[in-house]
Amino acid sequence: HVLTRILQKGRILCFDEFQVTDVADALLLRRLFTGLVDRGAVVVATSNRSPRELYKGGLQRELFVPFVDWLEETLVVVGMWDSEVDYRLVMSGGRGVAGSVNGNDSDYDYDDDDDDSHNDKGN
Repeated sequence: HVLTRILQKGRILCFDEFQVTDVADALLLRRLFTGLVDRGAVVVATSNRSPRELYKGGLQRELFVPFVDWLEETLVVVGMWDSEVDYRLVMSGGRGVAGSVNGNDSDYDYDDDDDDSHNDKGN
C-alpha cells in the first residue's frame, strides 16, 4: 500500500511550492492527503496560493473543491500574505540569498548584482 510505504519513511511530509495543475493530480491529492492525515501524518506545504485558489479554473474543478474544503477545515492554514515581513529576506540580511537545503548551503543569489561577498561559503 502506497500510504504505508510513505509513512515508513517518516510522518512529517513537506511540500514546497505546492500547486495543482492537472485534474488527475487534483483527484489523487485528495486521497493522498486524507489518507496520510487519517494515519497520523503531519503535512506541511508552502504555496503562493491559498487553498481556495488551488487549481482555480481547472478542468472539472468542482470535483476538487471538496478537497479544498477539507484542507481548510482540517489543516491549519497560515497566510503569510497578511504579514508585513518578507520572511524570505530575514535570514539573508535583506539580500534575498537562498539558505540551507538538505544541509547544503546554497550560493544562489536572487539579486542581479555580481557581488558574492555576502555568500557564507566565501566563494
